[in-house]
Amino acid sequence: MPTKAEMYRQMADHATQNLTAQIKDWNRFLVLAGQFYKYRFMDQVMIYTQRPAATACAEFDLWNNRMGRRIRAGSKGIALLRYRDGRIFLRYVFDVADTERRENGRDPILWQYQGAYERAVTSWLESSFGTPGSDGLAKQLIRFAALSMYVPTSFSSTMMAVARVRGSNMKSLLKLDNGMLA
Repeated sequence: MPTKAEMYRQMADHATQNLTAQIKDWNRFLVLAGQFYKYRFMDQVMIYTQRPAATACAEFDLWNNRMGRRIRAGSKGIALLRYRDGRIFLRYVFDVADTERRENGRDPILWQYQGAYERAVTSWLESSFGTPGSDGLAKQLIRFAALSMYVPTSFSSTMMAVARVRGSNMKSLLKLDNGMLA
């Protein structure tokens, strides 16, 4: 019988294989990934799979000690996968919806894109990556994504070389990558 960690790994495998099957699911995932931009891709997938409506996740201690919030009794953590010495471990985070504010506690500040930012964002993307934005941010992002899809051969070769370096962890990333860099 598979361990709990192995069951979550299988869940992650299934989710990554099916994430792009429906454009609606992919769009919902991208919105969530934008909210959790500081998390690793696999963590974003695990959060989306277990709690698609999550808005702000953190570990138990952060909610308790730094934010002055209490995890509600009976709340189920969101399992995130961690690998160490060839073994799978679980790390749990909780969504803000699983918490309640204590006296003098704080609410998380959630960033949201506003149209007022568009000019600054398009200018930055254009100057940083050379992707014109004169016809709006949406079209600029599509062009940027299309250009970014093509990974130069030298980059791919470099990643494969790094994968062979003992302890680089790149080999496991390339496996998760499903051969996109190979």
